[in-house]
Amino acid sequence: MNALTRNSASTSPTGIRFRANGFTIVELLVTISIITVLAVLSVMGVGRLKLAAAKSTSASQMRQMSVAIHLWMGDKSLNEPMYFGNGTGDYGHESAPGANSALAPGNPARVLFDRTDPNNSYLTDHALFFTPLSKARPPERHNYAPDQAISTKLWGTYAYYYPLATSGEMTTRQRDSIGAVATRKTGVYARGKLLLATDYENSVPIWEPYYMALMIDGSVKEVAKTRAAWRKWAFDE
Repeated sequence: MNALTRNSASTSPTGIRFRANGFTIVELLVTISIITVLAVLSVMGVGRLKLAAAKSTSASQMRQMSVAIHLWMGDKSLNEPMYFGNGTGDYGHESAPGANSALAPGNPARVLFDRTDPNNSYLTDHALFFTPLSKARPPERHNYAPDQAISTKLWGTYAYYYPLATSGEMTTRQRDSIGAVATRKTGVYARGKLLLATDYENSVPIWEPYYMALMIDGSVKEVAKTRAAWRKWAFDE
């Protein structure tokens, strides 16, 4: 018999013991454990990559909206940001037009995107109003109606805040355009700077909330991961 032949019979002529073909239970358990650990680490890594990609895409969307908003300001509003923030600063669908809807549209999508002529809009893709950090997905273009903003029919997953301030801090032109609709004062970090932020209160997030904010200068910041931290940053609460 060849000395290297495995034999369940115990011992070879050379005195070296060999076992039968196959693995022991311990070896199988160790192998399964290693595979399980590697699979978990792989899934965690893929999840982190997906989150990083979603945050990067969201930041890109916000910067594109910033460019469109500034173009609109130059064309229509004497470079004044007439966007009227919603009453609570929590939900995008709560935004309502001011006394002059051409200058205070409430929902910026009304003036940035033209469903009937998207190629000649400030933003040509309505999907830019929907962050990939949220489970809410943009509807088909023919079903997108930014003038029908209600909780069950989202016009986007970003909430607009600027010029969220007390009436005494507004210019006469801003105050006349916004009219009697309530506004809210922002905190020290956001006052006169905050333009919009990801809205997690009305659109369930895929991951743990990441409140990303677009500032009036076009910069994007990740400002908080919880509602309480966000409200403290934005409103000094």
